[in-house]
Amino acid sequence: SDHYELPVDVEALAIYPHAHYLGKEVQAFASLPDGTRKWLLWIKDWDFNWQGVYHYARPVPLPRGSTIHMRITYDNSGDNVRNPSQPPRRVRAGNRSTDEMGHVWIQVLPRGAEDRGVLQETLMRRRLQKYPGDFVAHANLGAVLEDRGRGEEAIDHYQEALRARPASAAMLNNLGAVLQSMGRSDESLRRYRQAVRAQPDYASARYNLGNALVARGAFAEAIAHFREVVRVRPDDAAGRNNLGAALLAAGEVEAALGQFTRVLATEPDNLNAHYNLGRALAVRGDLAGAAAHFERAVRIDPGDALSAKSLRETREALRRAN
Repeated sequence: SDHYELPVDVEALAIYPHAHYLGKEVQAFASLPDGTRKWLLWIKDWDFNWQGVYHYARPVPLPRGSTIHMRITYDNSGDNVRNPSQPPRRVRAGNRSTDEMGHVWIQVLPRGAEDRGVLQETLMRRRLQKYPGDFVAHANLGAVLEDRGRGEEAIDHYQEALRARPASAAMLNNLGAVLQSMGRSDESLRRYRQAVRAQPDYASARYNLGNALVARGAFAEAIAHFREVVRVRPDDAAGRNNLGAALLAAGEVEAALGQFTRVLATEPDNLNAHYNLGRALAVRGDLAGAAAHFERAVRIDPGDALSAKSLRETREALRRAN
């Protein structure tokens, strides 16, 4: 059994019960704030073949303060005709069909614009009440808190997730990102480096580490990481664009031009690639070519201030040159 109190108003759209061969009865209901009970699901003789998503004919409104309950009973006796073990044997939780599970998932639609984050946060906190060291709950709660602008709390939960799985490249990368957003660049770099050591082909960590190194002016090291990003993900336009920008900053203009051109070959309307290609052509002395790409960038996004400024300056330089 389990329960969860809704922190916001929702509408239940569908429900997914899940148990294996020993499941016998599956119940799900909501205790409403006024004390009434609203049934969401009741299967009195569970069959393993019945697992699946059941959509309600009409959305079921559940107000804030309702407590959703689930209760699953099991029969591991010889009287259970669906018991795969005769004679019965001890069964534990696990992923195989001959193990057991007990889940009731409910698809809900929050009514308020900010309610999704509230739901995610409270659901993960409820999970941590049951399993204080749970990696998934700490990781998801950290992500929700980071998204809601609560960086210090997010850091705490990412660190708790790492206590459960110290070599998780994803958590090291996430921790690095939130530290970087809070201006803690030294700690951020250390975490990104740990993520790359833990999983050398993890492109997201390489990408973030490359950006952090560019911010410090460490272009040669950044280039190495961006090259690894595009090796692992050849179609990663952002990674290839950032590789080009780092090459340009390091003075490798021709190599940078090649990277921006490759991006535009597959994404002709890539704003950043047009802007950066314009910068590279300007450095090379091709002001007309630079102006053409700045102009294209402005057409893609008329509100892009950097492209508009570069276009004005390049046109003025052309006018003076002529």
